[in-house]
Amino acid sequence: MPKSNRDYNNLEETSSQSSADAGAGSGGVRSSSTTTSGGAGSSSFTSLPTWSSSPHALKRVDKLVSSLLSRNDSAPFREPVDWRAMELWDYPKIVRKMMDLGTIKRKLERGEYRTVQDVVADVRLVWKNCMLYNADGSDFYLLAEGFSSRFEERWKKLRTERTCAYC
Repeated sequence: MPKSNRDYNNLEETSSQSSADAGAGSGGVRSSSTTTSGGAGSSSFTSLPTWSSSPHALKRVDKLVSSLLSRNDSAPFREPVDWRAMELWDYPKIVRKMMDLGTIKRKLERGEYRTVQDVVADVRLVWKNCMLYNADGSDFYLLAEGFSSRFEERWKKLRTERTCAYC
């Protein structure tokens, strides 16, 4: 059992290197920092993580991203849009922050996300960018719309199944 939150955080780092937070519409809940003062023995510590920043939640959302990547029809969303090779010169003017599922997966593997809301925000950005650039009703637009719907259904289910011992 960890003796302090610092020990807890070290324990978490060794058991899981992923972290994420993605906009679930309700905003992300982050761990809060609390300071106790007691004279000579005063210390500063961070409270235990909420569900959205727990390693368990991040693993669950990582599995969700992996399931999206494994779909046969996810090819257009797996890697960054190569707008130069495709000669889509207006793409970077229309799509300001590019994102794709492969980049999200790599960021999860490297532990670059703090909470699941951060991950969800990036996943939503993939669909938003596709629908922003492609005409309503086009094949890519409809594909992104379908992925968005499936993702939101699975994300809603994941949020309601919060099974975490300390959350």
